[in-house]
This record gives sequence, C-alpha cells and structure tokens, in this order.
Amino acid sequence: MTNSLFDFDEYRGYLSRRSGKPGTRQGHRSAMAAAMKCHSSYLTKVLNFDAHISLEQAYRLNTYFNHSADESDFFLRLVQKGRAGTQELVQYFEKQLREISQRRLLIRER
Repeated sequence: MTNSLFDFDEYRGYLSRRSGKPGTRQGHRSAMAAAMKCHSSYLTKVLNFDAHISLEQAYRLNTYFNHSADESDFFLRLVQKGRAGTQELVQYFEKQLREISQRRLLIRER
C-alpha cells in the first residue's frame, strides 16, 4: 500500500486512502468533510467517483492534511486534472505532474 501523495495519479484514490481503513472511516470522513466545509454525503459521492471537489475544498484539505508546499501544489494539480473537461487539458496537467515527480526524484537521489 502506498502512503505518499506523489504515488497517486488520481486525487480521489488518495482521498480514499487518507479516509482510513474500512471500519474506521466514519470519523475520518466526517473530519475531512468538516475541513472541506461540505456534508459527509457529498464526500462519499466524491470518493465513489460521482462528483469532484472544488479547488477551494482541495485547498482546505491541504491545510487539514498538513501538506508541504510541494504536496499542496501536487494535490491541487491532481484535482485540476480530475476536473479537466478535455483530453488536451488532462494531458497538460499530466505533464505538469510528471515534471513535479521527476524533480522530486532528482532531489531525492542527491
């Protein structure tokens, strides 16, 4: 199981992972929904791939998860990619995400 945000290519999978293990999710999901300022049923729709979060909600989750600056940037781009309405825009954000990941690997190898 992956723990790093940078290992994800879809933000809802990351949110699902962060919401906790089965049987312990209710408290985590409620806290996440409160941080996003939405109802927990809306978060459930997001986690079931039936809805998207807004950039404002993503920004609030960055604070809730205590993401670093790099993690915050990566997460916001994952959300933008997920919300993109055309394949060209999806590809644009995928390229940005790859570049962030590559820079991160170079720094880690040093």
